[in-house]
Amino acid sequence: MKARLLCGILLLVLTGCAQAVATPFSELPTPEPTLPPPTPTPEPFSAQPLIVTLRLWLPEELDPYDGAPGAQLLALQLAEFSRTYPDLQVEVVVKKAHGRGGLLDFLRTARDAAPSVLPDLIVLDAGELETAARLGLLQPLDPLAPTGMSERFPFASEMGEVGDSTYGLILGVDLEHLAYRTQLLDAPPISWTQPISPPVHFIFPAGGKDHQVNDATLIQYLAAGGRLTDAANRPSLDQEALLSVLQFYQDCVTAAAGPQTVPMVITPPPVTATVTATLTSGTEVISSAQPVTVMVTIPPPVSIVLSPTLVLSIQDADQAWEMFKHGVGDIAVVRAGRFWSEGRGDMGAAPIPTRYGRPFTIVRRGWAMAMVSHDDPARQKLALLLLNWLIAPEHNGRWSRVAGYLPATHSALREWRISDRDRSALRRIMEAAVPPPPDAIVATVGPVLQEAVEEVLLGQASPEEAAARAVQRLK
Repeated sequence: MKARLLCGILLLVLTGCAQAVATPFSELPTPEPTLPPPTPTPEPFSAQPLIVTLRLWLPEELDPYDGAPGAQLLALQLAEFSRTYPDLQVEVVVKKAHGRGGLLDFLRTARDAAPSVLPDLIVLDAGELETAARLGLLQPLDPLAPTGMSERFPFASEMGEVGDSTYGLILGVDLEHLAYRTQLLDAPPISWTQPISPPVHFIFPAGGKDHQVNDATLIQYLAAGGRLTDAANRPSLDQEALLSVLQFYQDCVTAAAGPQTVPMVITPPPVTATVTATLTSGTEVISSAQPVTVMVTIPPPVSIVLSPTLVLSIQDADQAWEMFKHGVGDIAVVRAGRFWSEGRGDMGAAPIPTRYGRPFTIVRRGWAMAMVSHDDPARQKLALLLLNWLIAPEHNGRWSRVAGYLPATHSALREWRISDRDRSALRRIMEAAVPPPPDAIVATVGPVLQEAVEEVLLGQASPEEAAARAVQRLK
């Protein structure tokens, strides 16, 4: 009985366990379907391309791929830059220097119409640098600190500045200086009154072109203390300074005739006395109470002589150089570009002699390298590499010497392979050089100056009359 009861209890327990095992577990809630997360959009890739192309705009005169002097050397320097910086290449665009379709005109047009073609660097006529800067086309260079800025000659610093900022670095300039024959002169005259024996024949462009005065006369006038404008910045002339220049020209004409023998009246004192006079034939003792006329010899007023007909036939410094090169004249005002490209060992360079003996000349032409505005500082730094490369003394010095320009820095001048005498003369000339006066002022004053020069050299007026008339004409 007990056995059957125990079996029944075990059967119930096993049956309950079997039912518990067969009962499934409750299912978890089915999650709501969801969209996959969006694929992140990659950020734009801002790294520089493997090779960056720097654009350089040049005037036709500096085209590195034509036959002009210095072209081949400039091309080699650009190629060497790309080898030194393999990830940079230079694209050169050549345009005419001035006028419609010229560098400044195209730069202004491209800024508004096609900014993507703008250059990184541009070489402009230094006279157009201010216009480009004031139009906002150029980048100030001071924050970028190009190399060699402290080495510039004074004229180069002034020509590269607009306001208080530097916008251009001068690559090369041209100006006028004196050439002389070293076999005749150990050193040329530095002032009008410096005695020289024998007198030297002076040639310079006095003829003018289109009735405009030449730099040779303008240099003399400004070196004598003359001004081209008055206090109100109106065109004007300084009569005393102009008179001194015109008198110098007349004295040179008079000196060409040599010593003059003229009569002179000698009046003895009121009482009978002995008067001694030096005559052309010797010394004669005169004892008389009456005036006596004797012939006396007057030496030339200066040691520099000129021929009015000759100098009035010369219209520019290139013509003066051609004459000097072929044996005409002992000293001449010439263009530096011609002298240093074509000069010979029997010729020397020197400052032009002036009234007070102080060197003075005018820079007539210059090329300035500038950086075009960019919003990308990284690209500016790359353009600065090219700018520093081209103005480096070893590059700019060699290029300027071959291309017929004068360098703008002391360090570049030291790279010239010339004699110590010539280097010293060039340094004096360039340290005394000044930027050219405004074209608008010279256009007004120049013809008046030229007329006065011609009147004196042709004997149509005295220096006093010509100077007074010139001042009055401007009024």
